[in-house]
Amino acid sequence: MVNLTNGTRLLPEVVSYCLAPTNLTQFLTNPSPPDLQVVIWEYISGAFCLFGGSANLILLILIQRSQALRRGAGILVAHLLACHVAYFAVILPLIIARVRNVTTLPRITERDCEVCRLQHFITMTCGFVIGWTDALLALNRIVGVMFPVKYRLLDRPLVHGCGLLLGWLLTLSMTIPPFFGYHSSFKMGGVGKCTYIPQNTLFVLWLSFNVYCPLAIATGSAVLISARFGLNRLTGVPQVHPRTPGVNGNAPSRNAVSRRQGKMSRMLVTSFLINFACQIPLFLLIVTNWISRYPLLSLWTICLFMVQCSSAPVIFLALNGDYRKLFVNVYGRLRGQNVAASSQPQAPSRTLAKKPTIEPRG
Repeated sequence: MVNLTNGTRLLPEVVSYCLAPTNLTQFLTNPSPPDLQVVIWEYISGAFCLFGGSANLILLILIQRSQALRRGAGILVAHLLACHVAYFAVILPLIIARVRNVTTLPRITERDCEVCRLQHFITMTCGFVIGWTDALLALNRIVGVMFPVKYRLLDRPLVHGCGLLLGWLLTLSMTIPPFFGYHSSFKMGGVGKCTYIPQNTLFVLWLSFNVYCPLAIATGSAVLISARFGLNRLTGVPQVHPRTPGVNGNAPSRNAVSRRQGKMSRMLVTSFLINFACQIPLFLLIVTNWISRYPLLSLWTICLFMVQCSSAPVIFLALNGDYRKLFVNVYGRLRGQNVAASSQPQAPSRTLAKKPTIEPRG
């Protein structure tokens, strides 16, 4: 583990730059956490890289192959899955490598801190963009359920594109200033996990807005949608949906539209419950200051975010028949091609094709 017990091995300016004061005393007075825990976390994170990255990539490819799934909110879903793929394919492997280097090297260098600053900037940008994308999906469902007549006016690529642009601007307005040393600084603990150290109240307020506003939107959407569908089921009043022309010019029935809206709403509520269950432990650890006292817990909170990102494609496939049908069709088509290629008759060899000759008898 990191050798912090010998103060001469770590320069004072590097200590002040790398380590938060709450973590510094802990590592200087107590022994480092066992290496076995870090190794177990590395293997678990590697497994999530393979599963989460593959599942999100497969579903992203399915959306790109289907024109119907790309319509409307499909743009938001594709953007969310692309962020998940980037996290599992690029960001999480870098986090694993950083933790491994910091926990095995004999000392922390200034280069480790510089890499940590860049890595944390990318990680936080991806995380907050994912949060705002979830919020946009929640707003899309609120409009579809609560204001179905106006849904066609907002369910357009231009509206979704502007929403994604706004989410990126809000995220970058918070992550770029600390990267250049404004309003906040980066600190790295003994296990290689970076964190923000706010320098003024403005950054704390803006950070809280980017953290809690998307969560509040998703929470409000899940509560309103659940209440609306529960009330409709109790009263027996069917929900009104606009009749939009289909591909062949015929308008789908209101029952079909209602079922589709119900599937999307169930997906949203299920995603919210899983995301909420994954985020609540992190909030509790921050409020109780347990992460400062037990820095190794910060690694296990990353596992919760892995579960959150890995569950999205599973929820879409489990609760949406359109995704399942397309997945089965593509898988069957690929399997059929392989079976057809293996079952094609091979051309007879020249030896077998040669006609036998009959020799005349003596």
